[in-house]
Amino acid sequence: MKLIGLLLVLLSGISLIYGGIQYQQRHTVAQIGDLKATTTETKHLEIPPVVGVVGLIAGLGLILMDSRRSSITR
Repeated sequence: MKLIGLLLVLLSGISLIYGGIQYQQRHTVAQIGDLKATTTETKHLEIPPVVGVVGLIAGLGLILMDSRRSSITR
């Protein structure tokens, strides 16, 4: 649980800082024999800040729940 919580906090923090995921897509515009003309298009997939905040709170909750559970069983 602690590992999942840490990963969730890390990924949520990154999504809050960057605001989304940026990726590139290549398209072949024209092809004549061995000659190709390609273009690269950069796209941005936005992640709403609410999703990052909810993930951050859920991750912290998992970490705290795990630490409380381990202190109770000792």
